[in-house]
Amino acid sequence: MPAWMSDAELGRLRDDLRDLQERSGSIEEAIGLVAEAIRRVADREPAVSKDLMVSIMPEASVFKQEQFFLTGGGGVLDDAATFFYLPAAGAAPRCRQVVQ
Repeated sequence: MPAWMSDAELGRLRDDLRDLQERSGSIEEAIGLVAEAIRRVADREPAVSKDLMVSIMPEASVFKQEQFFLTGGGGVLDDAATFFYLPAAGAAPRCRQVVQ
C-alpha cells in the first residue's frame, strides 16, 4: 500500500485530533479534520478520491485494543452506527442515525 501521507502530515493530523479531543470537540469536527487531510492527498494523488464514505460506530461497539479508533458519543451517536456520504463538493451532511 502506498504511503500517501508523510510522517509530518500524519503527525499534524494526530496532533490536531488530540487537541480536538482535549477540548471536547465534536465528531463532526474530527471528521472534518480527517476529510481535509485525505483531500489534501487527493489533490496530488489521482488514486485518492475526494469523495468519502464515513462510518461512525458507538464507542461501546468497538473492540478495545492497543490501537487508535475515532469514536464518538453524545446524542445521536450513543447506540447506533451512523453512515453517510461526504461528497467532495457541496455542503457536508450532518451525522444522521441509521434507522433500523
